[in-house]
Amino acid sequence: MSHWKERFLGILDLPSELSASELEEFFRFSRRDIADIAEAFRPKYRIAAGVQLGFTRMSGRRLDRFKVLPRALLAFLGEQFDVTPPSIATMRSLYKRGNTLIEHQKWVLDRLGLKYVNRKQEAMLLATVRTASHGTTSIDRLMTSAREWLVERNFVLPAERTLRDICVRASADTEAFIYQSICKAIPAEKRKELVESLMDKRDDGRTLMEWLRKAPKRRAKKNLDEIFERIDHIKSMGIADIELPAMSIERMRSYAREARQRSPSRF
Repeated sequence: MSHWKERFLGILDLPSELSASELEEFFRFSRRDIADIAEAFRPKYRIAAGVQLGFTRMSGRRLDRFKVLPRALLAFLGEQFDVTPPSIATMRSLYKRGNTLIEHQKWVLDRLGLKYVNRKQEAMLLATVRTASHGTTSIDRLMTSAREWLVERNFVLPAERTLRDICVRASADTEAFIYQSICKAIPAEKRKELVESLMDKRDDGRTLMEWLRKAPKRRAKKNLDEIFERIDHIKSMGIADIELPAMSIERMRSYAREARQRSPSRF
């Protein structure tokens, strides 16, 4: 996927400004495109059809918002279709009738060979995102992966809420699978013992967890000695002997980052 596509994939609105390069990338049409639009639509609708076609190529979804369209875009399309563009326009002003907008969007999807996701394909997407969720806890990153999967297979991107629900469900499924693997690898009594030991107070008043997650200040022998002291303590707790093949190193690092952002009292 090109860096252009990655940047705009999934957007809901046209950017308020488009550079010359962006206009060329998404709204420069071939002679065949221009001829087909001229054949399918009357002159007053050709710019509107061009906006829809370019936006769908840019974002992977339909343009339903009614914001003011960039003036540079109107001029760029007017020149290609040899029609006088309006100086100011919104999608609402270009489409007086809702049925016309729907007809144009259907034409664009057919033109680009895009189709809607059915239940079977949604289940495939869920499985794909579930696999991706083993490497990250970020819902936003999962949504990016889901959009790329859909666009690469010529599907129209569903509503953001639908896409987020799929990614949240996939992440929750992975969380449950990891939790079950932890319960299987570490007996309940041992888990309780580990949690309680992390909350134990040390001589300096800090909990063991606070001491373990303290970052070294600089590269000095004293600080290095403290790091190895922490590692030795973790080994003495038996943590190094625990095997969790169901949890990827990426997930472990993600959980570690989240743990560092929480105060010990939240545990």
